[in-house]
Amino acid sequence: MTIAIIAATAFQAYSSYQQGVDARDQARSQAAMAEYNAKVARQQAEAERRNAEEAAKQHQRKASQIMARNRALVGKSGVAETGSPLLVMEDTANQLEMERGRILAAGYSRAGAYENQSILDTMSAKSYKQQGSNAYKSGLIGAGSSALSGYGDYKYKQSLLNN
Repeated sequence: MTIAIIAATAFQAYSSYQQGVDARDQARSQAAMAEYNAKVARQQAEAERRNAEEAAKQHQRKASQIMARNRALVGKSGVAETGSPLLVMEDTANQLEMERGRILAAGYSRAGAYENQSILDTMSAKSYKQQGSNAYKSGLIGAGSSALSGYGDYKYKQSLLNN
């Protein structure tokens, strides 16, 4: 009977310990995935910013070409660059600059969304690590509890046999 109690106690203690180890390992895996996702999100944010800046530069080049062409057409027509032609050119320049701003704003907005996702993923990774640590500690406590409970059972049954 003593061997059976010891074996059952050892099995329960080991099972508690192993559950803690398994939960910790799973949490570590989830944390690693969340950290990877955070890294990818940061890279995507940077790519979005670079793409927006490049698109804005391309737009600026096209805007400069449009403005130069408009000035050439006005000059070729012999009309002075005052009054209505000047107002049209000024409005065109303003519209082109506003479009450049929209291009940048849209790119930076997408980058911000990726940055936010990166922050959330980083927080998730920290949470998973903490959960894993807690699960491991819980497994150790469960193993100790099983061992103490088994020892108590053993001592109780031994006292019954001695009486």
